[in-house]
Amino acid sequence: MTSEHRSDENVNKQKNPDVDNYISRLNTPLQEIAGQLRRIVHEAAPEINEKILFDHPWFIYNGRLCYMRSRRGSIHFGFPAGVDLIDPHKLLQGIGKTMRHITIDLPDRIPEDQIKAWIKEAVKLNEPKEVNLDELLKQSHTGDI
Repeated sequence: MTSEHRSDENVNKQKNPDVDNYISRLNTPLQEIAGQLRRIVHEAAPEINEKILFDHPWFIYNGRLCYMRSRRGSIHFGFPAGVDLIDPHKLLQGIGKTMRHITIDLPDRIPEDQIKAWIKEAVKLNEPKEVNLDELLKQSHTGDI
């Protein structure tokens, strides 16, 4: 078990006061955006925990699932495994290897249904993978590992 997974156990499944504090320090339009995004996350997956990592809110489920952060008058809402998410409208941005985000500058521009779909998809991606020991042993004997 990694320290990241162990830290999941120490995160309150209720709303985290540190995230409340982060949101309260934002300007009014961004507070509304951040509050709506937080609600959307918890509606899409009530089992998600939240905490502050890297100075902004992260939502945790078997590791880091998604985040939001204030950036130049907007909120970036992103996924560390964003490249693996289905993005039919090409809303996710980013040039890194795996991380992708959307930029939201007004509360009425939040694509709520799409964000909920991404969160549910990201939860599935973060589920522990079952290991087929027979297949693993077979691969180790053939040198495929």
